[in-house]
Amino acid sequence: MKIIHLIFALCLLLIYGFTPIVAQNISNAKDSVIIEGISLIGNNRTKTSVIERELVFKKGDTLKLSEIDDVILKSRENLLKTSLFNFVDIKQQYQDSGRVIIEITLQERWYLVPKFKINSVEENFNAWALTSDFNHLNLSMTISDVNFRGNNEKLSVSGSIGFNKSLGLKYYRPFITSNHKIGFGAEFLWVSNQETTLGLFDYKSKFLRCDNNSLLTQYITTALLHYRPTLNIDELLSLSYSSITVDDTLYKANPRYYLSQKIDLLRVFSKLKVDYRDNKSYSLEGSYYDLIAEKQWGVNSSKNREDYSALTINSRWYYKFSKKWFGAFGITGSKSWTNDNSQYMGLRIGQSGLEVRSFEYYLIPVSATAIGRVAFKYRLLNQPKKSFKFMGNPKFGIVHYAVYASIYADGALVDYDLNANYEQNMHISKNWLSSVGAGLDLSTYYDIVLRTEYSYNFVFQKWNFFIHFKAAI
Repeated sequence: MKIIHLIFALCLLLIYGFTPIVAQNISNAKDSVIIEGISLIGNNRTKTSVIERELVFKKGDTLKLSEIDDVILKSRENLLKTSLFNFVDIKQQYQDSGRVIIEITLQERWYLVPKFKINSVEENFNAWALTSDFNHLNLSMTISDVNFRGNNEKLSVSGSIGFNKSLGLKYYRPFITSNHKIGFGAEFLWVSNQETTLGLFDYKSKFLRCDNNSLLTQYITTALLHYRPTLNIDELLSLSYSSITVDDTLYKANPRYYLSQKIDLLRVFSKLKVDYRDNKSYSLEGSYYDLIAEKQWGVNSSKNREDYSALTINSRWYYKFSKKWFGAFGITGSKSWTNDNSQYMGLRIGQSGLEVRSFEYYLIPVSATAIGRVAFKYRLLNQPKKSFKFMGNPKFGIVHYAVYASIYADGALVDYDLNANYEQNMHISKNWLSSVGAGLDLSTYYDIVLRTEYSYNFVFQKWNFFIHFKAAI
C-alpha cells in the first residue's frame, strides 16, 4: 500500500511540480531568440571584422524579442557613423525553434576620391566674404583612401597652393590589437605661408603678405594613439613636434606677437569622447560629450619660452519631439592658461569649436568662456533614398537628403583676454554675447551639410546672413 501511495505522490509531483517549470521554459523561449548567424551583403571591400566591431550583437547571442529592434537600430547607427557606407539595411530572417539570421545589406561609399577645397586665411567663409580678397584664397587638394585595404584605415596625401603652400602625409588605423580597442596614426605636415596673421585689430585678424619669400615656415610631426574600450567611448592622445621659422619681415612687423624667430614646440593633446548620436554629421537624436585638454610649451633655449594650456568640455543633446519636429541643445565650457609670450595661442570666440552664431566676422580673445546653444528644427523634406538612373554607379546614383527649417538662440558668458589683441579701437564691454536667428539646413550623404542662417547680433545690434558647411550643434 505504501508503494501505491509513493507512486501516486510521484505522479502528483510530476504533474504539479515539474509541469509549471517546463511551461515556463517554453514561455521564455517564445520571448527570446538566438542569433544563429549573421549574413553580410555588399561589403565588397570592407572586411568582416570591421563590420562586426560595430555590432552590438554577435553570433550565438540570445536576445529578448522586446530588445531586438533596439539592438538592430543601434548597430545600424554605429555602421553609418563609421562613414564607410551610404546606406545600411538590417533585416531578421526567423527560423524554426526561436532562431534568427540577421541579414545586413551595405552600400559602400566611394573610398578613393580626390577632394578640392577653396579656403581662406580668415577663420570662416563669411569673414572672407566681407572683403572678398582673392589673395586670401587657397586651393588645397587631398587624395584619401578612407578604407585603405578594407580595414577602415585612412591614408591621405594633401597639398595646397595660394597664400600658403603645404604638403602632408597622414596614416591612421583604428585598431591594431585582437580585441579591436587600440589604434594608432602618424602625420607629417610642411607649411610655408606667404601671408599670415600679424595680430588682431578690432577683433579681426590683421595680415601681412610677402610675395617674394615665406613669412612663416612650419614642420609638424604627429604621432597619435586611439583607445576605444566600448562602441560609444574613445580616447585620442597625440604628441606633436613643431619647428617654426619666422622671417625677419614678420618678426620686425610685430615683435610683441612673435617674440622669437625660431620656435620649437611640443604639444600634447587629449580628447575623451562619449558619442550616442544617431549620425555624426547631422544628428537628430542622442547625446554627445567630450573632454579636450592640450598643453604646448617651447623647447628651444629662447628666454621667451612659450607656455600654453587649455581645457574644453562639450555637451550636446538631440531630441525627436514628433515625426517632423526636432530639438538640439549644446553647452561648451573652455578655459586657457598662457604666459604673456604666447600671444598667437589662446582661445578665440569664433574659432572652430567656440563659435557663437552671428559673430562670424570676429575673433574675440577670451581666457574663459561658457557657451550655450539651442535650436528647434522642422523637417520640410526627407528623401531617404533617391535614385538617379542616368548615373550608373550606385555609390553616386543613389542619394539621400533632407531639408530642415530652424530657429535658434546662442549665448556666451566670456572673460576677455585683453593682452591677446595687437591693436584695438573697439572694446566690447558686455560679458554676455547673444544672438537669435532662423535658417535652412540641407543634409545629404558623404557628410555634406549646407547651412544658411539669418541672425541678429545683440552686441553689435545688426542683422546678418551667413553660410556654413557643417551642423551648428
